[in-house]
Amino acid sequence: MRAVPRSQTGAWPPGILKVMKLKVSIPVYVMIRPRGGDFCYSEVEFTCMSENLSELKKAGADGFVFGILNEDGTVNENLCRLLIGGGITERNLHRILEGSGAKEFHGSARSSQESCMLYRKPGVPMGAALTPPEFNVKVTNVEKVNSFLDIAKNVWKS
Repeated sequence: MRAVPRSQTGAWPPGILKVMKLKVSIPVYVMIRPRGGDFCYSEVEFTCMSENLSELKKAGADGFVFGILNEDGTVNENLCRLLIGGGITERNLHRILEGSGAKEFHGSARSSQESCMLYRKPGVPMGAALTPPEFNVKVTNVEKVNSFLDIAKNVWKS
């Protein structure tokens, strides 16, 4: 793999992201890109993208921007789903565990839930005005956790 000037990548050191998050009040979405040029990446480049995403997620990124294409120019949906990895769902967990041979996994199993806040003064945001919906909260969903466990047990017993 060749060295690529930072100007051609979406690679941000986590320290830059942390400082930026202290200085701005808007969500910060980070581009994940191992190099300039096309969007058809090698296995090594994909691994680098995955590592960068994990580190930037820990550093507080609000979201990510990326694209991965197949050789024929179509979207590589499998790799895109894996990269958002944060993207473990009931739809892809079986394939991820079987394909990787992993014996453990991490997933937030989150879902949105309406806030219990009744007072909602128009024009006075509660701190999330730029990332609506403001009166929704993310919670761990017990049904999703149980579904993930059932899927994993079925893969691991076979």
